[in-house]
Amino acid sequence: MANADTLPENITISHFNELLGRYASLINSISSGKAPKAGQPSLLELDEYRYGVALEEFQSDKPKRQMEHDDVKKLVDWKLRHGKFRPTLMKLVSSNDGEAVKKTIQDAMAQYWLDNNVAKAMEAIAKLKGIGPATASLLLSVHDPERVIFFSDEAYWWLCCGGQKSPIKYNAKEYQQLNIAADIIAKRLQVGATDIERVAYVVMKDDTWRSPPPVTEPQSKASTKGSLQDLHHNPGPGLSASMNRVSIPRKNRAQMIRALKIAAALSLTGQSLCDPVSDQPAIRQVSTIDRSTLNGKFFVGYQAWFRKPFEDNGNSHWTTDTPSPEVGHVGVDMIPDVTGYPADCLFDTPFIRPDGSPARFYSNDCDGVVDLHFKMMADHGISGAFLQRFYGYINEANGSWISILNAAKAAAEKYGRGFVIEYDLNGAVTGSTNVAATFLADLAALSDITSSPAYMHHEGKPVIEIWGFGIVNEVTADDGMAIVTALKNAGWYVILGVQQAWHAELVENQPGRFGQVYRLADMIQPWTVGSYDINGYQDFLNGRQAVEDAGALRDLGIDSSIVVWPGGSSSNANPNEQFDHFPRWNGSFYQMQLDGAVSLKPTFIFGAMFDEVNEGTAIYPVLKTSDLPTNQRFLGIDDDMAADAYLQMAGDAAARFSEVWQ
Repeated sequence: MANADTLPENITISHFNELLGRYASLINSISSGKAPKAGQPSLLELDEYRYGVALEEFQSDKPKRQMEHDDVKKLVDWKLRHGKFRPTLMKLVSSNDGEAVKKTIQDAMAQYWLDNNVAKAMEAIAKLKGIGPATASLLLSVHDPERVIFFSDEAYWWLCCGGQKSPIKYNAKEYQQLNIAADIIAKRLQVGATDIERVAYVVMKDDTWRSPPPVTEPQSKASTKGSLQDLHHNPGPGLSASMNRVSIPRKNRAQMIRALKIAAALSLTGQSLCDPVSDQPAIRQVSTIDRSTLNGKFFVGYQAWFRKPFEDNGNSHWTTDTPSPEVGHVGVDMIPDVTGYPADCLFDTPFIRPDGSPARFYSNDCDGVVDLHFKMMADHGISGAFLQRFYGYINEANGSWISILNAAKAAAEKYGRGFVIEYDLNGAVTGSTNVAATFLADLAALSDITSSPAYMHHEGKPVIEIWGFGIVNEVTADDGMAIVTALKNAGWYVILGVQQAWHAELVENQPGRFGQVYRLADMIQPWTVGSYDINGYQDFLNGRQAVEDAGALRDLGIDSSIVVWPGGSSSNANPNEQFDHFPRWNGSFYQMQLDGAVSLKPTFIFGAMFDEVNEGTAIYPVLKTSDLPTNQRFLGIDDDMAADAYLQMAGDAAARFSEVWQ
């Protein structure tokens, strides 16, 4: 934490300039300690480009030349060396088309110089692959260094967190806070945004200017009141100007001013509004969801199929061809982070972590595991779960799956979540049994579960999903017609999980084909897992999802649900599959899908999946890369991410999506 003299509200112009003067020597020292690879520029050379050549070339509304793809890559290289290194970011940024990069930035800046809207310019630049709010702010700040601050960790920690190193989500809302805070100090000291970010870097990097939080006596009401009055009566022209630039709605301005008052008051006592960096989950305070509608909800698919080896309940799903997991014989590509799980629900595996301890797996049918998973959903603002019920397990002998459903029911009621039964057609074979009758009989047997107050309804009907039409080859279109008709006649709201290329059969509408089945559905949910990678997603979104799927469903009066997934890898269960075939790109792949889904406003968003470590689509906490076993290849999340990072992203999207429907 910064010492009291260097806090933004206390720093004087002389102290500010003194810190600014130390920046060059600090960069030189860091650069000298990190020799670049052969042929690569040093951090010092990149820093001279970022704060020298780049500003000379690009600042002002009439730059000497337009920014090119190579300029962007050089600035990203500086960003990665100057701050937190992300190994996949440069590759992603480099994959952009050069002309598209030039035109996107040129158009964004032309509009920016007309309206001075930082948020709009950043949003336009962030359409490029690998360019999030932080990198977009860097490119924008090079063009307007006096008014636009780069969204660096150090700047956010110093200006918004009282000098504490706290988790950052790198979203637009946080940048608004940073921009406002920077504008206040800029107007008070008459300094530029670029100088502010360099001073922040010195404060947070140079131990000379950092110290533990000071122990202070509580201040008198008079001394605190004076500071608050100053802020209230004279917020300065910078506050108003900054709000105009980031286009904060008028109804939010009072709230923002109040937040700044609180921040100032807390800073006076050495406190902070930001929480320190921690691997503990980020907790949201979320009330019981409205179970009468799917509108605006974010649900996750929940497999809950993991069991301890040798339990009398069939496949444990931790392995594929041996009774228990072994080196070379394991069915998952990711290892769950079992922090907080009931100890008696865990078992050791032969997979040894770097500290010498064995990785541990869990069993879903052990008391407390399902409860913990629903608590994770509630803590992150996720609406609840679609419980996977496989056709092949409907008539199980030992009741393991029924115990899971009962545990999920109890947990959903306890934590204010919703749940839906989702039948998976795997295991169903046409002609061997009446699939529709089997579903109806099972639902009758499960009436105690589906009558729960936590069970989801929509349009006055209980919700059911049938997954696998056009995917599970053993089920025909005739079966599908019978299933949907029977369920709708029984009063259910029917969602169909279908192949991602379902639209072609819908258009054909031929007898004996699934197009006729789709037309009977209340809602269609195309299964898009594996349908695109990070390079192909934007085209898929703009073409298939936004035009073909949305248009067809709108014309037919059928509701829609969009599937989002974080990435995928299933090479341990399927040796012929490529390891990490669909990379997560440090969360960028998931984030762009979340943003796309929110923008299209389907009835609800379906997150695939909560706990699917078999195919590497899980969003619950899993081990980080540096903590993975050394005697078997597994995929981890990036070391610089919080354990619950993907749950946080899902929760943030859920909050935004809920607002879209209000």
